[in-house]
Amino acid sequence: MLPVIAGVIGAVSAVADLFSAGKRVYEQVTGKPSTASTPAELQTAIEAAPPDQQAAWIAAMQVEIESYRAQTERLANEQGEVTPELLHALPPETAAEVAYLRMTTRPRVVLRMSHVMLVPAYVLAIDAFTILLNGVAAWFGSEKTLPLLGPALFGERSVYRYLFDSAVWPATTIVLAYILLREVSKRTGRGEDDAGVDLIAQLGNAVGSIKNIFTRKKP
Repeated sequence: MLPVIAGVIGAVSAVADLFSAGKRVYEQVTGKPSTASTPAELQTAIEAAPPDQQAAWIAAMQVEIESYRAQTERLANEQGEVTPELLHALPPETAAEVAYLRMTTRPRVVLRMSHVMLVPAYVLAIDAFTILLNGVAAWFGSEKTLPLLGPALFGERSVYRYLFDSAVWPATTIVLAYILLREVSKRTGRGEDDAGVDLIAQLGNAVGSIKNIFTRKKP
């Protein structure tokens, strides 16, 4: 049974979420909290458990691993994985366009969302320039003034203010999620799609842990 445990630990070591699942399953099987901070420590703890608990842990982890693989494959299929075979089958011009869009679509979307976040700064800069022009015009004796953009866009009953309030939070979420996924992929050395799966699962585990804290029955 030890070689089987080592094989499962090998899969766990490659994915942070599976390591968290391994600790969670260990606690469920043994009834004791896991203090392992590395896959090696988790393997040592499992090998020290009774054979029936080892078998139960292996069976549960095989389900976790298959579930993770199925989820990863589903994401790859839904997002249209671009394989070398696919690019080779396309005409050179089309393959170059597909590769270019694949590399630039996400950064472009994030760039657009960052512009949404910076709308107040842009409006402030335009109004500052407008005030400067009005001051110069007044210095030359002109009584005409240009209206400011800020009050028109962000006034109490402005429809543009409602549109901005509705767009700024989704835009901020997209930008922060992209930055976080990039950081996770850099630290783990894995692609953004796989890092996204891990991140979502880790967030789910964190929410579940918080929920357990507040729903735990008092002794």
